[in-house]
Amino acid sequence: MSLYQVTTPVGLPSGELADFSHWLNAASMSAAQACVEAYHTSLAGSSDFLELFTTTTTFGESKVSEINQVTGIVVTSATAGTAFAGTATAEPLPPQVAVVVTLLTNILSRSTRGRYYLPAFTVDTVDSGGRIELAAQDACVTAIAAAHQAEVDASCTVTVYSRTLRSTENVTTISVGNVFDTMRTRRDKLVEVRQNVDLDETP
Repeated sequence: MSLYQVTTPVGLPSGELADFSHWLNAASMSAAQACVEAYHTSLAGSSDFLELFTTTTTFGESKVSEINQVTGIVVTSATAGTAFAGTATAEPLPPQVAVVVTLLTNILSRSTRGRYYLPAFTVDTVDSGGRIELAAQDACVTAIAAAHQAEVDASCTVTVYSRTLRSTENVTTISVGNVFDTMRTRRDKLVEVRQNVDLDETP
């Protein structure tokens, strides 16, 4: 089995670009591509998942990179998965807002726990306390778990890769919390327009 990094590009409603990644063990590049196709098909077919994102939030074709597990260096790359977009008509939350998907393994340590950051949901997924609504949380974790299960069913193993330990652990649980996160890197990509008001310097 070889190690593959799957990087999915995201087009944000603001026009900026972002991405998120997860890891697979697969017998070959073609096998990894088939698993990624299954991942995309599963997410694109989940109406509840698509309703979490505005129509201007897009998920592109994924980059699939074979990684030398010992060195961490890319061996070769290809693409897989059909692009899709959200279906909600509500306004999106700010681009720097993110929803964290946590990938848990049977070993409880920081190096064996993975995560990736989905783009912002729409404003109507926020409850009165400023957290993610239970229905939205459930829709997200259910769809993500089903998509990763589709990869497993296609003969890949979803893993967490530790660049420090140069080792992998199989993912056993998908978790999504109800607290929104923020990504500074997405904030830094935003082109900000300021409004200024001058003060009279003299009393």
